[in-house]
Amino acid sequence: MNLDTKLFLESAREILNQGAHIRFRAQGFSMTPFIKDGDVIQVKPAKASHMSVGDIAFYSGSDGFAVAHRVIGKEKEGQRIILVTRPDMPSDPPFDRVKEEGLLGKVIIVERRGKRKRVDRGLLRILGLCCVKWPTLLPKVYQIRMLIRELPELFDSRFLISSPEESLESVVKKYDDPKVIKAYSQSPAKGLNEQERYMVNKYMDKKGKVLVIGCGGGREAIALRRLGHKVTGIDFVPGMIEQAMQNAKRNGLDINFEVRSATELHYPSYSFDYVFFSETIFSNIPTRRLRIKVLRDTKRILKPEGVLFFSVYYRPKDFFYWLNIMDNLRWLASIFKGNFGSQLGDAMRRARVAPVDDSEKLCFYHYFSGYKKVLRELKSAGLIDIEEKDSYWAAKPTFSESRRL
Repeated sequence: MNLDTKLFLESAREILNQGAHIRFRAQGFSMTPFIKDGDVIQVKPAKASHMSVGDIAFYSGSDGFAVAHRVIGKEKEGQRIILVTRPDMPSDPPFDRVKEEGLLGKVIIVERRGKRKRVDRGLLRILGLCCVKWPTLLPKVYQIRMLIRELPELFDSRFLISSPEESLESVVKKYDDPKVIKAYSQSPAKGLNEQERYMVNKYMDKKGKVLVIGCGGGREAIALRRLGHKVTGIDFVPGMIEQAMQNAKRNGLDINFEVRSATELHYPSYSFDYVFFSETIFSNIPTRRLRIKVLRDTKRILKPEGVLFFSVYYRPKDFFYWLNIMDNLRWLASIFKGNFGSQLGDAMRRARVAPVDDSEKLCFYHYFSGYKKVLRELKSAGLIDIEEKDSYWAAKPTFSESRRL
C-alpha cells in the first residue's frame, strides 16, 4: 500500500483502534539514524496520556499523511493533552502539535538488515532523551560518524575524478545492477515524497503533459498519472524501463516509457507542460557545463508557462565535513599533478539504495555549496526560480521576479 495516501493512514488508524500492532517499511530521513529510509517499523496502539517525552509518536500530520516523530513535550488544552513533536534531524517546520485524536500509536521496534531493536527502552530510549535535551548534538555526532566512515575514500585515488565520461559511466554502472533495479521496482508503493507533494499541489493544478527524467521503477510517473496528467518517463537503464512498464500495467495506467538519458532530450520544442527530475538525477550530472546544457534542453522542450521541478544535494559549510576535506585534497593534488577535471562539490561515493546495501560501486554526485550556486546555473540556462524548499526547486523559462522561501 502506498504510504503517502490517506487510505494508508485510515487503514492504520482502523487496525490500531482494534488493539493490533502494525508493521510497515518507513520512508524518509527525518528520524535518521534511529529510523532510516527503508527500515521496517512496528507501531502499537497508544493514547496521548501514555506517551512520554522521548517516545516516537505515530500520528496524522498537518497535511493528512502519516508521520513518525519524537515527542519533546506535553501540553494541556483544557482537558485535552497536546503532544509536541520534532524530527531528530533539522527540518522545516521544526515542530508539530499533535492533538489526541491525531495520535495513532507509538513506535516500539525498528527492524534493519534482519535485526530488531526496541526504541522505547534501553540504550536507544536514553539516546532519544538526549536528542530531546540536546537537539543539535545528534546531527553533529552523525556528521562525525559519516566522516569516519568516509575516511578510507578520502585516500582512494578514485576521488580524483578524471573525466565527465567516467563520471557518467559510474552512474550507469551503479543503477544498471539487478539488485538496484529490483529495489526500484518496488518504489511505486512509496508514491510522492513530502517535498514533491508540496510542489505538485502548488504548481501542477492544471492537467498537462509531464516528462519524468530518471523515472526508475515509475514511482513519480505512476503518482502523476493517477493525478490525471499525461506522462512520459525516461531512464538510461533498460531494466528500469522494463520494471516501470510492468508497474504501470499492473496498476492499469497508460504511461509512455522510453530508454533515454537526461543528456539526450531530443523532443520537439514546447512539448511538455512540466518536466520532473527524479530525486537525485540532477546531482548525478557531472560538470557545470553539462548541467547547464541539460537545463537549456529542458527549457526548450517546456511550454512558455511550463514548470521544471528538480532537487539537489547541498553540503554543510563545516570545514571538517568529509566533502570539504575531499575538495581541499583535490585542490592540493591539482597543484602538484595538474587538473584532474573535477570541480568543487564533486564526489565519487559508494551510494546505497535501500534496501540494497551495495558498498562496492562508486557513483558520481555533485553537492552544491548553497542555493546561489543553483541559481547561477538556472540563470545561465535561461531559467528563473519560482521557489526553493528543502532542496527541492520549481523553475520556469521566464524572467519574472524570483522569490525564495
